Amino acid sequence: MIREGGRVHWPAGSMDGYVSRIERNTAHVTFDEGPEHMFNLGSGVLEAAPFAVGDRVVRGDGVIGVVIEKIPAEHYPTVKIAFANGIVTNAVEMTLRPAMLDDPIERFRANQIGTANEFNLRSVAADLWTRHLHDSLVSLSHARVDLKPHQVSVVHRVISSYPHRFLLCDEVGLGKTIEAAMIVKELRARGLARRVLILVPSGLVRQWQFELKTKFNETFAIFNRATVQYLKATGVANPWTDHDSIIASQEWASWSPERRTEITSVDWDLIIVDEAHHARRQRSGNRITMTNVYRLVSDLTSRPEFSRRGVLFLTATPLQLQRHELFSLVEMLNPVLFSSEEEFVGHVQELSGLNRIVEELIRDGSSASHAVERAKDLLGEESRDFENTEVEELIDRLRARHRLSEVLIRNRRALIGGFSTRKAFRWEVDITDEEQAVQKEMDSIIAEGYREAERTQRNSIGFLMVIWQKLAASSSRALLKSLLGRRERLLHGSIAGTLFAEDAEEDLASDLEASDVIRQLPAESAYELSRIDQVIGLLERIDIDSKARTFVKELGELFRADPDAKVIVFTEFRETQDMLFELCSDQGWTAHRFHGQLSPIQKDDAIDFFRVGSGPQVLVST
Repeated sequence: MIREGGRVHWPAGSMDGYVSRIERNTAHVTFDEGPEHMFNLGSGVLEAAPFAVGDRVVRGDGVIGVVIEKIPAEHYPTVKIAFANGIVTNAVEMTLRPAMLDDPIERFRANQIGTANEFNLRSVAADLWTRHLHDSLVSLSHARVDLKPHQVSVVHRVISSYPHRFLLCDEVGLGKTIEAAMIVKELRARGLARRVLILVPSGLVRQWQFELKTKFNETFAIFNRATVQYLKATGVANPWTDHDSIIASQEWASWSPERRTEITSVDWDLIIVDEAHHARRQRSGNRITMTNVYRLVSDLTSRPEFSRRGVLFLTATPLQLQRHELFSLVEMLNPVLFSSEEEFVGHVQELSGLNRIVEELIRDGSSASHAVERAKDLLGEESRDFENTEVEELIDRLRARHRLSEVLIRNRRALIGGFSTRKAFRWEVDITDEEQAVQKEMDSIIAEGYREAERTQRNSIGFLMVIWQKLAASSSRALLKSLLGRRERLLHGSIAGTLFAEDAEEDLASDLEASDVIRQLPAESAYELSRIDQVIGLLERIDIDSKARTFVKELGELFRADPDAKVIVFTEFRETQDMLFELCSDQGWTAHRFHGQLSPIQKDDAIDFFRVGSGPQVLVST
């Protein structure tokens, strides 16, 4: 008998559901798959399908029980259910669904034995569902970028080695960021990298976020002071657990022991460190000093419990590091590869010519007879062992001799080929007497500031001196605006909030104007005001500094030779950017600005206008 609230079966549609209501001779049936249909009860197309004693059922909250008794009820069909936790309760049929048994043993006990055809279909479906976990590289079809063969080779090497811990040391311009992003994509496709932390220099945070999103559709949250403050205010105990994909400035992330503890307490699957040479452990005599970045990275990678965690160190300058600095990076990746620093140095020195031999063999193949002979000497093999050896095999045998190759991957532009030749030119600048006087005064102020910072142990003073050094090298406009802002702070200390050095560094990295940042640093130095006034007086007599004049002159020569040339100019400070923008516009050239404070639409517009514009085009970018 079909009753309101009872289970029914529709043979023609092979669907089960329950009767939500009966109006006269019409049953409204809601099916488990979702749709609702109306049936004439007199048509006989529906069948009652009540639960029987012994049926396994599941409640709306997912808890599974067994029907042990049918309960007589006046209106809705009701059954008694026993649950695994010992609770027994009554439930209306319409609130229950048949429990789907996934465990093979449970299905066998319940006599739910499928056909051979059903088994084959499930087997093929499972194979298709998991095939991406075993294919060579699935990320190749998910990148919006033209991949280079050497990049694919690097990704394949990292993915096929476990644990995935490598130094990626390709030369500048060969796409280490692209390689790292592909590795993230690949590991995620295989279910091996849910939580990913990327630590980069402060000026590259937004660039990394942009590249990952636009080229690989990977969305990463930028964590900074504002992010952490907001999450803590909303009640998140450790903000770093709130997102699975995070990019942070390595300087800011490593600033304090408390912040390093918060970060290292998260169960990361993959750590990426760009410009990894900043994670530096230096030696001076018997004294060893470590940067805060090194402390954070070491905590994230070197602890025994993290030995299977994926780690990528990116640096284009491994050979420019001191041997003990390079060893410290290798030791974090694989602490058992070398028993000591002395063994590492000896091994590298012993095989110092191996890389050159390999490069000759890659470039010239079997015709590199001199390289083949040197390979024989290095491997200590007899000549007959090489008679039938392919060049690729010889290269593999040579690489196997160098233990550093187990964690270090390096490609060079000259060896790969296919890149435009880079030519560097230097424009000499003769500075004026006024500019020399400014530089002399600033040198004195900065030297005195460093002494005070060391004497008082105040980081904000040392930070200010570093910024002033950079501003003085950037432009007279940038230096003047920052000194005026500092003078205002010293005269009226309450006009702005106070920034600590770590927060000021973050603000500069996000492309706030240096003068605004400096205005908010603590006013701690009594000697500053009179010295600053003297330099301001000198700078106000300089309309356009000599470097800017030389820039405009040489750029004019370029545009006269090629009226449709496109020029990209990089500068660190917004104040200098504004000055260059004005100078280029005054010359009649079309100028565009690009910096971190622009909205995404403004950034896209700046790039598009520069790309499609005709005539002299200048893009001034931080």
